[in-house]
Amino acid sequence: MRLNHQRRKIALIVFLAVIVLGLGVMIGLKYLTVQATIPSHIKNQLDFIVLYPLDNEDTVMDRSTIKYDTRTKVLSFVITSYGVKNTITEQATPEAFNDIPQYYQKVIDQMNGYSSFDTDIGKVNLTRPAHLNGEQVAVMNTKGVLLFAHPSKDLTQSEWRKFFNNLQVIK
Repeated sequence: MRLNHQRRKIALIVFLAVIVLGLGVMIGLKYLTVQATIPSHIKNQLDFIVLYPLDNEDTVMDRSTIKYDTRTKVLSFVITSYGVKNTITEQATPEAFNDIPQYYQKVIDQMNGYSSFDTDIGKVNLTRPAHLNGEQVAVMNTKGVLLFAHPSKDLTQSEWRKFFNNLQVIK
């Protein structure tokens, strides 16, 4: 009877170890997949984290569009969200935004900000800049990154919220 109890105990330990190992592999593969989405020759030049959307039923990344402008230090790529092409640009948060807290809000006001909402990773401002003929642009300044998202046609606030809640922080 004691031998049977020990076998069950060992079987339970092995079973739990397999589950923990399996979860670790799944999490590791997800992390490596996200990390591998930005080519290493670009990733090595970045001095800021990247807010990157995971592919899902609503958002698909066009990996061939990933570019980094070394002169302006701006990362850009194109995704399709809810059937709409969306150009994303990211850069390190400008020093002025850190030095003068009201500066970011002034920029949003100049871009004709009309709505804002909170997401899992920070606040999003929806704007309609005059220099883009009032086309919609979503702006987020969080975790040392300034992100602009410019869709080819308007997204709803609900779609924007889902998009921003799907962003992953990578470097």
